[in-house]
Amino acid sequence: MADLGSQNWPEFGQIGVSIDFSTSTSTSVDTNFQDTWHTALGAHYRLNPRWSVSAGFACDRSPVSNSDRSIVLLLDRQYRQGPGAAV
Repeated sequence: MADLGSQNWPEFGQIGVSIDFSTSTSTSVDTNFQDTWHTALGAHYRLNPRWSVSAGFACDRSPVSNSDRSIVLLLDRQYRQGPGAAV
């Protein structure tokens, strides 16, 4: 199995931030989000009529560069893996 996808992060590029709740002062922060790609590979294998096993690996790119990383989105690229078994 395989999966390839993209996320349109720039849609969320301007984030409103309240600075002073008593005066309702606010501003917006440009996060400089970039489009990202998601890729994944996985496999299922039937050991016998009763048991099957699976494994997979996925990678998501970071929506911000190191120079634009802030408390708004601390995430960097992500790697996920997972094994499985089923009866």
